[in-house]
Amino acid sequence: MGKEENSTEESLPTWLTEEFLQTALRASDDDSFLTIVSSRISSATGKGDNFLGAVYRAFVTTSTGEQRSLILKSIPAGTRLEIFIREADLFDTEIEMYTKTLPKMYELLEEKNLSFEPMTAKFIYSNPESDVIMLEDLTASGYKMAKRQNGLDLEHCKMVLKSLATFHAASVAVYSKDPACMESYKEGIFKEKTREFLGTYFTSSVQALLEEVKTWPDFKEQYSDKLQHLEDNWWQKIGPCLHRDEEGFNVLNHGDLWVNNMMFTYSPEDEVMNVKFIDLQNVHFSSPVIDLLYFLYTSPSDDVRQKYFDQLIETYHETLDATLIKLDCVKKAPSLDKLSEELKKRMSYVLFPAICELPNMLAKQDDVFDIGHYFTEGQKGTPKNKAYSGAEYKRVIQRLLPMFKNSGIL
Repeated sequence: MGKEENSTEESLPTWLTEEFLQTALRASDDDSFLTIVSSRISSATGKGDNFLGAVYRAFVTTSTGEQRSLILKSIPAGTRLEIFIREADLFDTEIEMYTKTLPKMYELLEEKNLSFEPMTAKFIYSNPESDVIMLEDLTASGYKMAKRQNGLDLEHCKMVLKSLATFHAASVAVYSKDPACMESYKEGIFKEKTREFLGTYFTSSVQALLEEVKTWPDFKEQYSDKLQHLEDNWWQKIGPCLHRDEEGFNVLNHGDLWVNNMMFTYSPEDEVMNVKFIDLQNVHFSSPVIDLLYFLYTSPSDDVRQKYFDQLIETYHETLDATLIKLDCVKKAPSLDKLSEELKKRMSYVLFPAICELPNMLAKQDDVFDIGHYFTEGQKGTPKNKAYSGAEYKRVIQRLLPMFKNSGIL
């Protein structure tokens, strides 16, 4: 085997060796003679790109001259973050998605001759003993992330919502044929055994926002008490929004649908051509508005969200309805009015991404904070960071807080 040229940026896990990569590719390709002659392994994420877990990129060359770029996701061992990931079943959930559920969804789409590009990266290998998932590296096919600080424009958002509607519709069709296949996804990340971890993160985030609000004269009096109260009743506010209505319309939600969990390809004229979703560890079988609310309040530009919110919901609904019909699904899409009712009913869920996630999404690269720190250290105090005082987050949250107040969720 060739010499590994590993990144010196960080210490790589002991299991991540050339021998491991060769074993994985031999199993995936069903080729016991496949030999790696050289490899280069490095971190695959920058600051703020990935929050839960470790992600690595491996470039390998085989004895036949083939070059492959691989993504490997693993659990950071020996930390409170590892405990949270295991308590929340994030790793097992993602493996089941790639090995069982997605193949069923794609098979149904292909059976109906629907012209589509798989909405996720190709799965290559998993090893529960090493807590690793190996996927194709989408960057090798020209996919790249959009800049999260700018927010997505209207065309990007429409592309995402059309793909999301197809993803949701395929999951409904699979469930209609085999309800048991969604059993593993009936609890999302908000469950009793993760309550302490999430509470630490959420209350710390509220404290950070509260410290900023107290410096805004026009907001201090109106929102300080409301945010303070939210620290004590956050579980009662957010938890019920994720509960599944057994008689309602349920889909397999991505569960963490924001701009850094999707990658795009572009034409030579820089027009967006396609999107793929990544990071499937928090999928949740429940109301589709979970994904809609999370995406629409984190990822579009503020201008797009303000001007085109209703249009984007209509884009999603139109594709969902049409795809379910093409799939001959017995379950029909809810009406647009019913979908709007669901959005209002579960609106409190927006508090989680708006307070916990949006500051990082809008922060400058140097101002991003490490979300894993709150799990690792069990910190319960106010995080001292620049993300909450960033100019862009201040502009957006000052628009959102009055809306939250007027809608009764704050």
